Amino acid sequence: MRGFIREKIDSITQIESKQITRDNLRLHYGTGQEIVTKNSQGNKTSQYRSGVQTNLGDIEQSVWMALVQKLIEQEHDQEIFEQLLEWEKDNNHIGARTKHDILREAMQSYTYRIYDNKAWWDYVRFNMKYRPEILENDAELILVHLTCCGRECRIPQEQVHHNHEAPDTVPCPYCNKGTVFSTMQRTGVNT
Repeated sequence: MRGFIREKIDSITQIESKQITRDNLRLHYGTGQEIVTKNSQGNKTSQYRSGVQTNLGDIEQSVWMALVQKLIEQEHDQEIFEQLLEWEKDNNHIGARTKHDILREAMQSYTYRIYDNKAWWDYVRFNMKYRPEILENDAELILVHLTCCGRECRIPQEQVHHNHEAPDTVPCPYCNKGTVFSTMQRTGVNT
């Protein structure tokens, strides 16, 4: 396993423009550290540094977010990012998440290109809403009959969950539940 760079990055000026890539900014895990200092009177004060471990090093969280924003602008991906942000807001399953948490999650999803990951639970739902042409033009999708809603849908093979305790299931893009399905003949019917 490749070791991570341990360099701490606390300023955007520590990163060159050519280093601002998805691979370099992809979050591996969150980091944190208590920083204790003494003031001029000799009293100790402490603050907490929140960061993210990336291929570039341990980047302070607000710096990482600024770098991801620069990447979005460089790649002219404002539209897909706004869609991810709206998706996170609309599908906030944890009511206690703040606007900052939702923004950070959308940025993380952007660096992962989650919207192109056919194994992502919401792949079909997200693309039905924002990029239906992706689903319409994908000849590898399989046509299934969903038990939960009694509807038909085209899904990626990567969505089929094999579980030794239950039959094959897929995420239903209509009711958002894991459901049993049956494969159907390909008829050219789109989602």
